Amino acid sequence: MTMKKSSFQEINESKDPYIVVLAGGKSERWTASLPSNIDLPHDKLDAVVDNETILERNIRLFKESINWDIYVFSPYVRTTDIQLHSFFWDSFEDGACPSKLHAVQSFLERSKRPVLFYFGDVVATIAAMKYIVEYSSKCHNNKIVIFGKSGPNRFTGTMWPEVYALYAPSNKHKTLFDACKSQYEDPVMTRKDFNPLYDLLEREYPSSAVRIDIGDQTDDVDSYLDYIRIRSVFEIKHNE
Repeated sequence: MTMKKSSFQEINESKDPYIVVLAGGKSERWTASLPSNIDLPHDKLDAVVDNETILERNIRLFKESINWDIYVFSPYVRTTDIQLHSFFWDSFEDGACPSKLHAVQSFLERSKRPVLFYFGDVVATIAAMKYIVEYSSKCHNNKIVIFGKSGPNRFTGTMWPEVYALYAPSNKHKTLFDACKSQYEDPVMTRKDFNPLYDLLEREYPSSAVRIDIGDQTDDVDSYLDYIRIRSVFEIKHNE
C-alpha cells in the first residue's frame, strides 16, 4: 500500500508524543559502496534485514513497543506492506530532504508536541527499541535525550560514535532548535550531524540534555560493509 500524506495541521491536532522516522537521506555513501555485481536497492532503507526492509522493520517495532503516532519524513511517497501508519511529506526544490538537522528543526518549529526523532537507517534490537520508547515516555518535560553509541560497537565492528534517536519534550523545543542552528552554522564543526550535539548542549545549555549509550547490537547502515556486518549479527541475534 502507499503511505498517506499528512500535514503539520494533522500533527498538531493532538498534544500526545509522536515519532518521526527520518528517511530522507540520499544514501550517497550507500550507493557509492555497492559492488557492481550485487543487486541491492539504491535506497538503503529498502534493503532487507531478516526478511523485512529496514524501514518496515523500524515501523513494526515501534508499533509493537508503544501506541504513538508515527510519521515518516521522506522526499517521496514510499510504498510499504505495513498498514495503519501515517506519513508526513513535503516538497523540496531539489527533490531531496534537507539535512537531518534541518528536518528536525522543521518539526520543532511547527509542532509543540513531545517528539521522538528516530534515524531511519538505524537497525535496533527489540530490547533497544523498547528501551528508547519507554525511557522517552517517562521524560515528560524534563530533558532532551540523545540515544546512541559513544564509541566502537563490539558486535558489528563499527568504530565511530553515532546518534540513533533524539527525544525532545515540549518545553525543550526551542533549546534543541537553537542548538541545531548553532551546530550547523558553526564554521569549526566539519561534521554537520548529531554526533557533537550533546557536547554543544552541555556547553551552551547546561543540564538540558542527557546522553544514553545503547551498548548492544544496535547500529546504523551507512555502507554495504555496514549492511553485511549488521545482517551477520541480526539474522542470528535480532530477538535479543
